[in-house]
Amino acid sequence: MFYQEDNFLTALICIIKDANRILRDERSPTMTIEEKVDSNGRKSKVTSGDLKANEYIMKALQKINQTLIDDKIGCYNIISEEIAEAPYDVRHAPLIDGSWCVDPLDGTADYCNFELDNPSYTCNIGLIIDGDPVFGIVSVPETGVIYYGIKGVGSYKIDDENHILYEGEIMYPGRKIQVDPNKDLKADGVRVAASASHLNHETKAFIDSNLNNQICKYYASSLKLCAVAEGDVDIYPRCGPTCEWDTCAADAVVRYAGGGVYIYNPALQLDGYKEMLKYNKPYLLNPHFIVF
Repeated sequence: MFYQEDNFLTALICIIKDANRILRDERSPTMTIEEKVDSNGRKSKVTSGDLKANEYIMKALQKINQTLIDDKIGCYNIISEEIAEAPYDVRHAPLIDGSWCVDPLDGTADYCNFELDNPSYTCNIGLIIDGDPVFGIVSVPETGVIYYGIKGVGSYKIDDENHILYEGEIMYPGRKIQVDPNKDLKADGVRVAASASHLNHETKAFIDSNLNNQICKYYASSLKLCAVAEGDVDIYPRCGPTCEWDTCAADAVVRYAGGGVYIYNPALQLDGYKEMLKYNKPYLLNPHFIVF
């Protein structure tokens, strides 16, 4: 598949590195910060950094889309937090093979907090085919870390975007990351990823009632999912509102590291979870979910 090829990955790494630079350059006390209401009624801040990075990513993906059309590989549209939501019938028209899912800036609270030395906002680009994320790339602009996950390949972490290394003879840069298949979520001391700004009552109730003597570690943005993928934490429950662009790219990183982003069902024990999130739905809100 085209998304498994090294030239595709190289192009996406270049795109996200350029978006990182745009976000870093724009981040200052003089940048524009406004309030928006998305199509799902959620209020949030939007900055000039969001908009400039989104404009660049959209143009870059449109060029890739045209190449895919010219080479008769497929036709893809784009879902982004920062553009008007296309109707479901347009996103699923007969000639459409899938969708990109873009969040140019996740973690706006960190991005707008100029007292932080290392703000943990991210840039996220995912690719959806048949409702599943088949490719996802997540970057941390302030540190140069890049995560990516590819269906049929696996998930990797690049520690420094300016020094991209390859392990051995493999064609994929970075070091491979993998969820521990033998971790015991019933054991004492389970490490839990929690939101630094959105830990609500329902999520806390799940943590307290299902996990023993848990150790909470706090992360911003999509880094909570990436922390599960690379084994820094064991589980991330989210019983609160998110949209597809908040999770799509990092979901791919988790899935192809051997984990899953499962639809929350309070009637199930943790070992009974099988159903994962779906994407490009009629409404782009996610159900509550648990990542492990």
